[in-house]
Amino acid sequence: MVREIGWAHNVIIMEKCKDELEREFYLKMTKKFGWTKNVLIHQIENKSYQKYLLTKQILITLYRLD
Repeated sequence: MVREIGWAHNVIIMEKCKDELEREFYLKMTKKFGWTKNVLIHQIENKSYQKYLLTKQILITLYRLD
């Protein structure tokens, strides 16, 4: 996957994300949505990965309540 996005994107992800799953998330999202470097930085700074995990956990909890 690293080869599928630009070098600068990879550097940004490696510098700003220490967790492997977080890195994988941003690699996949960058590829899927064609994020520019600035959009990628914005997504990381706004903690999109953490928000994704929180939303996922909420949905799992709600699903179990049904």
